[in-house]
Amino acid sequence: MGSDRFRRLWARADVRARAHGRKAYQHPLVGLLELHQEDFALLDESGMELLVLSAAPGSRAEDGLRLLAGLSADSGDEPSTMDAQVRQ
Repeated sequence: MGSDRFRRLWARADVRARAHGRKAYQHPLVGLLELHQEDFALLDESGMELLVLSAAPGSRAEDGLRLLAGLSADSGDEPSTMDAQVRQ
């Protein structure tokens, strides 16, 4: 709060949603998944967005996602929401 620049920027309240970037998830079975995130706003009045998460080819995160997909396929269940915690 001692920064004049910070106070000016904070007062503007110019906050926008981030449309892309990196997200890190700590999954209880496969550990850390560092993924790229893209957000796409739907072109209607619903206010809904499509969120796409992807792993870099050949990365540890890609291996983790493949393992999770295999576990889901082996169980015969429908794919479910990943039980993960967003790493701050």
